[in-house]
Amino acid sequence: EQAAMYQVVGSLRGGRRVWLLAKLPEEIIVAGQDHIDQYLLLSNSHDGSSAVTLMWTPIRVVCNNTLTAALSTTKGKFYSRHTVGAATRIDQARDFLGIGKVYF
Repeated sequence: EQAAMYQVVGSLRGGRRVWLLAKLPEEIIVAGQDHIDQYLLLSNSHDGSSAVTLMWTPIRVVCNNTLTAALSTTKGKFYSRHTVGAATRIDQARDFLGIGKVYF
């Protein structure tokens, strides 16, 4: 069985915003000919301007423009604010990861 592979890591604004993109081993084939890759994106800010975001996306994030496009999607996301209780959301994140196939 194949595993997800890290594709891209990046930072913006002097490291205040960072992301990691992993490509999933399976692709989706639409209408028998269009191949769509599946990615898992983890995004975080180190200045408190945004929550930790984990999401499914077909967008290969390589720069601020593609990061913005992926994050503008309203579905397939898990958020956790930078609070003391954030560690308790690990089980919720695990459940979120389990529904990836449903999202795609």
